[in-house]
Amino acid sequence: PSAPAAEGAATPAPATPAPVSAPAPTPAGDLREVRLLSTPFGAEILLDNEPVGRTPKKLALQPGRYPVRMTSDGQEVWFVINLDAQGPDTWCYKFTERQPYIGTCP
Repeated sequence: PSAPAAEGAATPAPATPAPVSAPAPTPAGDLREVRLLSTPFGAEILLDNEPVGRTPKKLALQPGRYPVRMTSDGQEVWFVINLDAQGPDTWCYKFTERQPYIGTCP
């Protein structure tokens, strides 16, 4: 028969989990400069539901799809920018005409 554990005997410490490394930082070369514009200037911008400022705005983003919401004088617009290595880097919304543009505002 096995002997009872001695009173006060040390209990083995639980195994320490392996350290988790942080994700590697994104190389600066993977970022694209993006410009968001509006007419009139000063529209509030939310990118992925996070406020990022007002137009005109320059942002450095990784390629991908980003939902954008702009609001100006009670008007609101939603659109998605698809940022890739070759595509456009400037988007504009002309609130006076309720018209989106890829590129600068006319």
